Amino acid sequence: MTIFERAKAAVSPRMAAEHYGLTVKRSGMLCCPFHNDRTPSMKLYDDHYHCFGCGAHGDVIDLAAEILGISPGEAAKRLVADFGVKEDLSISPPESKPPPKDSEEVLDCRCVLFIYFRLLRRWMEEFAPETPDDELDDRFIEACRMFATIDDMSNELHLASHEEKEQLVSFLRKNGTLDWIEARLKQIPEELVYELMEE
Repeated sequence: MTIFERAKAAVSPRMAAEHYGLTVKRSGMLCCPFHNDRTPSMKLYDDHYHCFGCGAHGDVIDLAAEILGISPGEAAKRLVADFGVKEDLSISPPESKPPPKDSEEVLDCRCVLFIYFRLLRRWMEEFAPETPDDELDDRFIEACRMFATIDDMSNELHLASHEEKEQLVSFLRKNGTLDWIEARLKQIPEELVYELMEE
């Protein structure tokens, strides 16, 4: 088996991209490093990559060569060395740094969303209409409107990369969403807030 075949069999485009410093979303999408890409337009597949913006396309060796600015042959050698690919294709994983700790801003935002999410869930249960003719309670309406959105944001703050978490918190702060939720929670009794935290 040639060094090219060994590299391609053992290392995926995603493994190489992340190892060489690119941020890849869970979906396998990332901002293309080969053109001025503001929104993710490159997709990493199991055996190749493709940019829907500039048309860049290739396998893991092509990707490493372009990222590192070296020839395909040098890229294959580099992949095999960096990932510790042995003759039998087993891999000695490269030493990875522990993920950075979440900032206080991210932790505070996660806490606020967590409490509001539990409040909405309670309102959906407590104030749900018993018959189709019942008048809808404002709290039930708010819960129905906000529940899925808050759930999505909470999940993002748990599962996203460090950079994506920071970007989400910054966005929520700038557009006023976080301030609105914090103000909303101040309108409910303090005892209820503590109760929701301990559920």
